[in-house]
Amino acid sequence: MLCKSPVLHAAEDFISIAEIGAIVGRADDAAWLAGHGVTTRHNFTGWSCELPVAAESLVAAVAARIYAVVGLRNELGQTLQLRRSAPGEHHPRHFDTYALGDRVLVATAMLWLGAALTTGWPFSIVARVRRSAPHASALY
Repeated sequence: MLCKSPVLHAAEDFISIAEIGAIVGRADDAAWLAGHGVTTRHNFTGWSCELPVAAESLVAAVAARIYAVVGLRNELGQTLQLRRSAPGEHHPRHFDTYALGDRVLVATAMLWLGAALTTGWPFSIVARVRRSAPHASALY
């Protein structure tokens, strides 16, 4: 067990239905994804892609809100991961632990979008915070 009392935030009205629809719409727009060099993956963990923060002001705004709630600045925040899992797909428990140059993962924040949409499978947005810091890991 990594932590007996993890930090969880519940934020009412953190993201609107319209914002969720717009972000999910980008994920469903193959031409937009291709035009921004975004590749998608689909395997036993579900469907996912990395949305470039700089390509969409709404994605940048959501990223900024996540980082404000977490209380950390992301030194490598070029993308937000968008993930969708269908029944039977799953992401096994694991440790997120890696480094990019002198920056290591210090936090993983997830924004669950499942209850907001009535079509398709639930989405989640994953923001990984990487900073120059001693080695750290997160379990989710």
